[in-house]
Amino acid sequence: MAGFAKPAAPAAPPDVRITVKAVTAGTDHKGKTTVSSRRLQIQLENREHRDLKGLQLEWKIVGEDIQNHRKSITAKGNRTVNLDADGNLDIESDVARFSKTEGGVKTIGRGKNRRRVGQPDTGHRYAGYVAELKQGGKVIAEASTNGIQKQLK
Repeated sequence: MAGFAKPAAPAAPPDVRITVKAVTAGTDHKGKTTVSSRRLQIQLENREHRDLKGLQLEWKIVGEDIQNHRKSITAKGNRTVNLDADGNLDIESDVARFSKTEGGVKTIGRGKNRRRVGQPDTGHRYAGYVAELKQGGKVIAEASTNGIQKQLK
C-alpha cells in the first residue's frame, strides 16, 4: 500500500539490572533503648552496549511501628547517575536509624493484690526498601522488599 507510513514502534527501555542489599550500619544500646542503623548498598548493571546518561536513582528505607505495624518512610534519597556501556556502578544510601525501647515490667496494686504486668515494646524497626531507576520520569528498573510498595500506599 503506497502512501501509508508505519507508526514508529515505541523504544524499548534500556536493559539495566538493579540489585539492593540492606546492611546493618551499627547498633547502639543505652539502657532499655536500642538504636539500630541500616544502609542500602545499590548496584546498577548496564547491559546495553551504549552509555546511559542522566538516569535518576531514587530509594526509600521503610520502617514499621512495633505496636501497630504501620509502615512509613524512614529515610529517602536520590541521585543522578551515568552508566558506562556494559558497566557497573555501586552506590550507598545514607543511614536510616530505628529506635526501639523495651517495655519492661510494671508492678500494680498493693499487698496481696500486687502483680507484675508486662509492658509492650515501643518504637520503630526496619521493614524494607524500595529502589527505582528512572529515565525521563519513567521507571526502567526497580527492586524492593516483597510487597512493601503496596503497604506504603
